[in-house]
Amino acid sequence: RLSLGGLYTGGKVQAAADGRFFACQVEGNVAVISTRTGRLLCRLRAEADDDELGGAEAVEKYTTFCMHPSGSEIVSASANQLLRRWRIAELVEKKLAEESDDQFNLVPDVASVLMKSSMAEYPECLRKWKGHEAPITCADFHAAGDLFATGSADRTVKVWSLSGGYCTHNFRLHRSVISTLVFHPDMTAMRLVSGDMAGQGWAWNL
Repeated sequence: RLSLGGLYTGGKVQAAADGRFFACQVEGNVAVISTRTGRLLCRLRAEADDDELGGAEAVEKYTTFCMHPSGSEIVSASANQLLRRWRIAELVEKKLAEESDDQFNLVPDVASVLMKSSMAEYPECLRKWKGHEAPITCADFHAAGDLFATGSADRTVKVWSLSGGYCTHNFRLHRSVISTLVFHPDMTAMRLVSGDMAGQGWAWNL
């Protein structure tokens, strides 16, 4: 059992399927952390955001994310309603390979993890687009890997095609902020469940 402190400030945590690393929200960003050492492998690049706080000097805040089932990509969501598709595979594999030479010791307390190495390198952003009319609150990938869903404060749930880059479904029956959503874990099942802050849940058959 390994206790890692200082690398999570609330929000989502998601482990890669092989267990070698996980992603989590920290201080308005998304960090990818080595499970073995607690080392920061990479984080997402945050851009200046003219829409937040009324000034160009503000830095956008990531509100949620979802990791591809393969662990190769992350889709992030920002308070400014932007979705971004990030390719993390090559950078993460490079950083994990560096750990194999035993130059990195186990980190029992990583309160300064965001100040450690890897800060100069960011994963590649493949695409960005506006996903909703209000901040995006939750996201999840379908087990097959092409579809992912997002929920928002605009009270809608949208399903997106990763390869096609377009919205496939737009569900509008919720009457409050979407607080959670999850796909059925069976790769062959095209079902999605979502819940909102008013306590209402919906099951969607795609």
